[in-house]
Amino acid sequence: MVVHNLDFSTLVPKRDTFTDTDGKVHEFRAVGDFGALDLATMKRLQRDMPKSLNDLSNNLDDEEPARRFERLTNESLKLILPSLADERIAAISMGQKAQITKWWQERNTPQNGALPVGEVVAGLTG
Repeated sequence: MVVHNLDFSTLVPKRDTFTDTDGKVHEFRAVGDFGALDLATMKRLQRDMPKSLNDLSNNLDDEEPARRFERLTNESLKLILPSLADERIAAISMGQKAQITKWWQERNTPQNGALPVGEVVAGLTG
């Protein structure tokens, strides 16, 4: 009888990484890593962030839309970089957060090779 083995490491793709200014490396989560709750959170953020930015643009002197937009931006960054500490996320400028998020989005669209949720390429090494 032939014994077969599925090496779980072949099911876990290599992750894109973020290197912080202190040299610490954090792994990005890919859309394929998201569960149902994560997807719902991402969809909510994608829906609410443009509205929040519009509210902020129309009320530059109102702190509430600014707080809401910043909270949503931080939540989005935490979703894709879960090992990044909340204090570090708070210290990153809004422009830098936007660039990090844009970089991640460009790599996590189907036309750029992102896999559907829950799918990985067996044996993917990068």
